[in-house]
Amino acid sequence: MHTAKPIPFCLTIISALVLVSALEAQADQHAKAEIKTSETEAPPNPNEVGLSLREAVDLAIENNLGVEVARHAPLIASEDVDVAWGAYDPVLSGGMSYANARTPNTSPFNTADAIRNKNRNGNAKLTGLVPLLGATVSMDYVGTRAETNQRTSSLTPQWDSGLAFKASFGPT
Repeated sequence: MHTAKPIPFCLTIISALVLVSALEAQADQHAKAEIKTSETEAPPNPNEVGLSLREAVDLAIENNLGVEVARHAPLIASEDVDVAWGAYDPVLSGGMSYANARTPNTSPFNTADAIRNKNRNGNAKLTGLVPLLGATVSMDYVGTRAETNQRTSSLTPQWDSGLAFKASFGPT
């Protein structure tokens, strides 16, 4: 008995793929023959805008971030000058302190049970740089109020204050 050899399955698949690719190539050649040029018969795209060279350059400059920053460079430089002059703004500082102390009486001259001392201190300072001279000027004020219950102290409360002006030239 003689039997025919079966055609392998993969050979059938390969021949079908070759046939499909041959038909696609023939369809591509037919389509190329119908199209004359891509510019003359291309359908209009609604997302495309026709621009002249000048319009394209204007749009590129308008949407360029570097150009926009360069446009604002004079304003930025003006603000930088104001910031630099800010170093010459005067500085005002100050502080306060309060102390209340009680100590046992060890003096036979004082009749109080305990000696009480209250001190209040305050200071204010105004400092500034002088442009073009490289000088620093300042004004310092210090005030103190001291109060005690000791009989040996002739003046209570006692007030002290001082005002000083200073100027220095050169690096600080």
